Amino acid sequence: MTQTFRLDSVLKLRQRERDQAGKDVADAVAAIALLDTKLSEIAMQQRQLESLRRDFSQGSISTNRMLDAERYQLVLAAQHAHVSGDRSLLVQELDRRRAKLVIRQQAVKALEKLEQRHDERFAEEQRKRQQLLLDEWSQAQTSIAIRSDS
Repeated sequence: MTQTFRLDSVLKLRQRERDQAGKDVADAVAAIALLDTKLSEIAMQQRQLESLRRDFSQGSISTNRMLDAERYQLVLAAQHAHVSGDRSLLVQELDRRRAKLVIRQQAVKALEKLEQRHDERFAEEQRKRQQLLLDEWSQAQTSIAIRSDS
């Protein structure tokens, strides 16, 4: 004989919310990783451009190529600033999602603890009932044995 936990549906809901919060954290981490990759690519392009600019200074100077390089440098700087800003926002969002995940995990843990106590209490009640039945049966057998001896 088993007894169902009254708050089982609430526990399942909280577990789904916790799992979703975990997925949200993973999504934010993945998005930050993408932005880190983009920042690395921009940094690499900036290094390549700097190398190209050094080459310009050693040879004959083409003003058009130099202006193009300067414009591209500005574009890369703007992209870097934009991606860095987005990354900062995502880090803040990640912190918020992690805090939400912690709250969800605590809610699930509390309900699981309640369920565990409920199961332990039910098992103890079942054990006591079974012991009472065994005691009654034992007394009845003793009583029958005494009557048959008399």
